[in-house]
Amino acid sequence: LGLERFGLISSSYVGSRKQRIATQDNKIKASLQKMQDSLQEQILISSLKQQAGDGSSPAMYKLGVRYRDGRGVDENPEEAFKWFRKAADAENPDAMHALGRCYTLGEGVDKDPVVATQWYWKAARAGHAGAMHELGHLHALGKGVGKNPVVAVQWWKDAARAGHAGAMLELGRCYALGEGVKKDPVAATLWYRKAARAGNADAMLELGHRHALGEGVKKDPVAAAQWWRKAADAGKADAMYELGRCYALGEGLDKNLVAAVEWWKKAADAEHPDAMHALGRCYYRGEGVDKDLVAAADWWKKAADAGKADAMHKLGRCYYRGEGVKQNPVAAVQWWRKAAEAENTDAMHDLGHCYYYGEGVDEDRVVAAQWWNYAAHAGNIDARGALELHGLAVEVSKERPQL
Repeated sequence: LGLERFGLISSSYVGSRKQRIATQDNKIKASLQKMQDSLQEQILISSLKQQAGDGSSPAMYKLGVRYRDGRGVDENPEEAFKWFRKAADAENPDAMHALGRCYTLGEGVDKDPVVATQWYWKAARAGHAGAMHELGHLHALGKGVGKNPVVAVQWWKDAARAGHAGAMLELGRCYALGEGVKKDPVAATLWYRKAARAGNADAMLELGHRHALGEGVKKDPVAAAQWWRKAADAGKADAMYELGRCYALGEGLDKNLVAAVEWWKKAADAEHPDAMHALGRCYYRGEGVDKDLVAAADWWKKAADAGKADAMHKLGRCYYRGEGVKQNPVAAVQWWRKAAEAENTDAMHDLGHCYYYGEGVDEDRVVAAQWWNYAAHAGNIDARGALELHGLAVEVSKERPQL
């Protein structure tokens, strides 16, 4: 028995020692790789400075990028601006575009939308698609130039012809909303598809919505889910949320609550309030996960902190009932006030109940009636029922009570 015990301890020790050695080796390798990368970057910086000194505008531009981003050198917006200006004076289109960005954002120079427009225009004339795209935005917003949606569309079309996916996306939006062009849902979908095929994740997300709703294309839940999957794989949290909804409802995909939870967790990790709210509901009901009221309250708290009014209301009910948290009517009222401020009518109804019975707040049946009245005018059936139950009429006034 003693030998077995000794052998077990010895084996565990050896395994632990090997793991420590492997971890240390990995740290050393990572440190050496970092040193090697830094040395290579320093060699590159030295080479770029020599080339720039010899009059190479691409080298001047690349130096500007490194000073702007802090790659191989300390971040220095003023030094970046200096190199961009030298490269732009040497007719480098990328540098002209970068100067426009400097004047737009006030990086290394004072903000000046007029001068920014001038540099974007010079870059655009030299064929820079990104500058054409920016000029579209400036004309759409009226920054540094007169607001003109028609001219914005013209610039975005030029940029799109030059292969700029962001400009294709903007054209889809213009045709969808009728800004600068006649409203055309079919044309909007075509431009969104071009942008999506060029790798634009926002366009993939929008195509999902358009196939789901049948806007400019035949309604197709399967195609919607496919586009949302592509957008989700590209990192779009909204698409992750929509995929979770597809799995939860069986729209375009086979119903699978476990898969729904997985996608909502991915979206929640990306700070998506609707996904957090949905996860709270899953844990509360035990859908796709084991029922866990504490986890439900935690997710609703995260969603509420992110501004989701429905989650504020549900968290209030958790405190009112003592579900997943210690029962606390005062905390319930506090969360329902926040939700009511965000125009959640269910919270208004519950606030009316608390005021009527003096739960978590001093009894005040006048205020109770005011909350029920306001919620009833907003279409809340339960609030209208509460008024009728207590023999109160729905008043003409729609004024919200003081919070």
